[in-house]
Amino acid sequence: MSNLNPGSNIFHPTSSVTNESVQSSFSATSSVQNKLMSTVLLSTAVFFIRDKYGKLQCVRGLLEADLEFINNIKVSRCILPFPDVEVIELHSFYDASEAAFGAVVNCKSQTPARDVAIKIVASKSRVAPLKKITVPRLELCAAVLFDNLMQRI
Repeated sequence: MSNLNPGSNIFHPTSSVTNESVQSSFSATSSVQNKLMSTVLLSTAVFFIRDKYGKLQCVRGLLEADLEFINNIKVSRCILPFPDVEVIELHSFYDASEAAFGAVVNCKSQTPARDVAIKIVASKSRVAPLKKITVPRLELCAAVLFDNLMQRI
């Protein structure tokens, strides 16, 4: 995964992903980061950026590296992995920042033996507009996105 600060045009690679739930949400996160990167590129026409060590890197190469990492992720599409489920709960969350906003719905299933599995049912994300909008207004945008997501489920 990586961090992107659109104000400074710096793209920082970070550590590898190990948790399955984080891996399954990585594809949504990566698409948001690619959208953010393309927004930065289109608004500033920068094709080379400096990493945290000051070295110039080609943006296309960084995006290709992320895409190769995505090909190695295995995501289980089975929401209810147990044959005898006793409790099923839907948990949802939405949030916003200055760069993007999004919503996610998780399904928690529990067996009589207290085995628990949590799987992502659906998620949606959007890049914040180029025009500066306050974070509370972006939170409202996230709430609307969340409502639309829940109506589809």
